[in-house]
Amino acid sequence: MSELPSDFPQVPKSVDGQELPDFIKGEIIQRGIKLPFSTVPDRYDFTIKHSDCFGTEAGDPFDEGATWYPLKLVQITSTAQGLSSYQARYAQNVTGLYGKAGDANELKLSLDEDEYITGISGELAI
Repeated sequence: MSELPSDFPQVPKSVDGQELPDFIKGEIIQRGIKLPFSTVPDRYDFTIKHSDCFGTEAGDPFDEGATWYPLKLVQITSTAQGLSSYQARYAQNVTGLYGKAGDANELKLSLDEDEYITGISGELAI
């Protein structure tokens, strides 16, 4: 198991005063980071609740759960201090803005009409 170098920059612990959830914490394994499995706090749940787009599937988890729409755009802003805001946009809806947009560097990841984000992955370069 690798450890972070002593001069590694501090990872932000909050976004605009909101504490980052535990699922952000990870441990370095060989060439990447392994993120622990855990329940996502409600404020970071990007599912759209009470949707009428349930389809024909049945079963308690599906009936009680939310429908995930494919993401169409992810908008992230950052400053010299780190992440300042993020927001996910779907074809017909959008999540709340987490953090503060303000004067920041903006990065938009958008997709063509027939493209969808099916997962998010990341790696920490040391």
